[in-house]
Amino acid sequence: MTEQKNALEASLDRIKKYNDGTVHNQLVHDALKYFISIEPDPAQTIDYKKYLARFENDESFVKSLLILKRFAEQIPQRTFAKMQEEYYRIIQSPRFSNDSFRQGVVITWLHNAWDGIDEWKR
Repeated sequence: MTEQKNALEASLDRIKKYNDGTVHNQLVHDALKYFISIEPDPAQTIDYKKYLARFENDESFVKSLLILKRFAEQIPQRTFAKMQEEYYRIIQSPRFSNDSFRQGVVITWLHNAWDGIDEWKR
């Protein structure tokens, strides 16, 4: 558990240092790892919108969304097909595809961040 905590802390540190520049795969994975870490247990009955509202001003939350958005915006020769290619590359990555909960979170946040970029729609 300590190893996972240290990995998350390292991810959060990289997220906080992000200054709206070029986004590399490591930052995308850091942002998605953050979203996975804040996702509530699916067995809990909660008001999801209220739950997320408490993160709206959180620096890591805001920057993680920005990282995912900037990543999509910098896809070379950005077409819908190229965006789909990147989307599937990410969600089928072994780091996310081996666990349906993690993969579901990744899918949700990629859609949230990419919505409205060119032809991408949730």
